[in-house]
Amino acid sequence: MPSPESLLSSHLATLSSDGQPFGLLFDCDGTLIDTMPGYHRSWELTLEELKLPPLPPARFYSFGGMPVPDIFQLLLDEAGNTQISLSLCESTKRKHHAALAEAGTAPAPGIACVIEIAKKYKAMGVPIAVASSGWRDHVLENLERNGCADLFDAVVTADDPQLKNGKPAPDIFLLAASRLGVLPERCVGFEDAPLGMQSLTAAGVRYACDVTEFWEYPRRREEREAAEREGA
Repeated sequence: MPSPESLLSSHLATLSSDGQPFGLLFDCDGTLIDTMPGYHRSWELTLEELKLPPLPPARFYSFGGMPVPDIFQLLLDEAGNTQISLSLCESTKRKHHAALAEAGTAPAPGIACVIEIAKKYKAMGVPIAVASSGWRDHVLENLERNGCADLFDAVVTADDPQLKNGKPAPDIFLLAASRLGVLPERCVGFEDAPLGMQSLTAAGVRYACDVTEFWEYPRRREEREAAEREGA
């Protein structure tokens, strides 16, 4: 079976060969930037302060791609809590995220094997966008901190006033493609989460690439290293 890297190369080569415009659409958290471990800690602190049930890591990762307000609403509904407002939830999470970032305990390094793809095609003049379920200020901050903000011609986030529905609806990728001036079927999308992959598929992109299958994706590399230590 072809590797994800070879499948991606094949689709991009086909798009590059016909002389027609095409674009690349990237999720951010967990795709371009490895924010998820630090974000989980901010969720832990937020839910503890709000006296809501904890969010185990496996379930946290299953929410990947879902807008923050939607996650809070789901957790509130499950807890039967009608007293806490979404605005309080979001402000509390922002507070803990900022505190962790200031303390340097929520590192968010770039994911090199994905950023290199963006760099390569940016140098070729291909239009590139970010389509993230995160807040715009957090997304831009993380891109700038990793020196890759200039790679992107458009950045669409969950708080964009033109966005109606979050992932897994296709809206965010359709909006990102439209801002690049490229048809979605002429785009390749990059995601790390099932909800995001569903969103790309619903948007009708040429190819939806699951970056977690890349050989050098951080989680895969960590698993290999752990296996090597156990086998030593």
